[in-house]
Amino acid sequence: MMTETYLKIEKTRDRLVAVYQSLVEIDRSIVQLFSVIYTPVTRTLFFECFQQTGLWGLKPLTAVALKPYLDRLLASDLLMPHAKNTLQIHPLIAEIAAREAVATAKLTVMAQVVAAKLPVAVHRYNQQRQFESRGEFIREVRLGLYLNDLKFINEQFEAYYNSYGRVSDPISPAQLWYQTCNNPFDANWFATLDPELAETVWYSTLDYSIDHLVPVDGAFNALEVADKDLTKPIELQLRVKLVEQLLFRGRVSDAKQVLESFPASWRDRVALLWGWWYFLR
Repeated sequence: MMTETYLKIEKTRDRLVAVYQSLVEIDRSIVQLFSVIYTPVTRTLFFECFQQTGLWGLKPLTAVALKPYLDRLLASDLLMPHAKNTLQIHPLIAEIAAREAVATAKLTVMAQVVAAKLPVAVHRYNQQRQFESRGEFIREVRLGLYLNDLKFINEQFEAYYNSYGRVSDPISPAQLWYQTCNNPFDANWFATLDPELAETVWYSTLDYSIDHLVPVDGAFNALEVADKDLTKPIELQLRVKLVEQLLFRGRVSDAKQVLESFPASWRDRVALLWGWWYFLR
């Protein structure tokens, strides 16, 4: 049943990607801005945001002119209707669109507009951010991720933990990284991340995979390739995650080879993995 579910997700994503890649530039920019906004938004507020980006061109932008573009994107399923006459990006195309905004140098201006038009509430006394919803928090962390700003990301997590009483459906860091970076995993984009940020995301994504028995083939394949690059050795903590994945995939001989490469100082830390290996061999 789980395999069928993931196959269905991949099939839906492939269809949406094909539609997205067929769009003209202005349509792609609209989808990308919805991805940056992430949370449901009214047509009026989206119009104001898009107008501020300057991506429409030289002609004056009106809500009437924008309407048929939004209607077509809704009909194509790239956008989804939400409660109270709001629209939202389809989750299976959100990260692909955001990464293209990064690659085409549009993300920074979009992020600035979103920060100005959809500000996060702050505490009246300590000025710390107070997130009203899980989606709002995810939006801000995604902005930090795609802007490659680990300091900003850490600040969002700190504020989020202090806002737990205000958020009805909290999300763990591992779950957030899994759903953002494995949707799908993009090795080329991932390679552009700050090394410390990349390590955090990699570790959390692989950890979530083991805890919840969900596939992370892209992240695993990239880690396996990185482990074989002797010019840039990966952190030993990540090698632990590599061994776990190898064991869960039944590749016990490969797992043993990696285990044997750990230094003596790590003997106690990988003892449990050796136990798994002896059981599975």
